[in-house]
Amino acid sequence: MAKAKSIEDNISDIEEIIKKLESKDTGLEDMFKLYEEGMKRVNDTYKKIEKIEKNMQIIAGEEV
Repeated sequence: MAKAKSIEDNISDIEEIIKKLESKDTGLEDMFKLYEEGMKRVNDTYKKIEKIEKNMQIIAGEEV
């Protein structure tokens, strides 16, 4: 089973995807695939950040 990517890895992947999307050499079909992969990475990153924020609130004694 593949190891889950870190937030930093996801951000690096998103940056690479953006570069490919901005390239004039990328075809429309590839753009759709890249966009889909980029959105998966964005959503995964968002979920990880949200989990960290909740844990920080618990540690700080705030209600979640």
